[in-house]
Amino acid sequence: MRHSDFENPDVVERWCGEQRAHVENFLRERVEAHGPIAASPAWHAAPYLALWSAEGEKAGKIAWWVVCGNVPTDFVSAKFVKDAREALQTFAARWQRLAAAIRRREDPPELAAVPPGDRPQLAKLLAEHADLMLRAAADDSAWSEDPV
Repeated sequence: MRHSDFENPDVVERWCGEQRAHVENFLRERVEAHGPIAASPAWHAAPYLALWSAEGEKAGKIAWWVVCGNVPTDFVSAKFVKDAREALQTFAARWQRLAAAIRRREDPPELAAVPPGDRPQLAKLLAEHADLMLRAAADDSAWSEDPV
């Protein structure tokens, strides 16, 4: 698909649906007890990134934040993350930390499945994505007055 296709709301809606299905599969594999995933992303920049909330065992309470799209799919507990904007900042900080660890030739446990030869490229991508996520989080115009 071309980037211009994402100017069409139907294309964006379809992409969001695909990302939601991806999040559902991702959480099913990694989180034993998760509740419903939000019907739409808490924040997105299609076709690059979508940020989703998912409930836990307690109905109506966000337990997880999940980021996916043209970025590594990742999740974080909502226990200490108050809203979508903070979730984006949390992922960015994690990815900056991982990129720095790779550059120092450390072996973070989160990257055990990543072949050593692929890690330099991954560090570059994580750092780039983290920078973009931090810029998006800092841009007040990208957020509603009542964040999720």
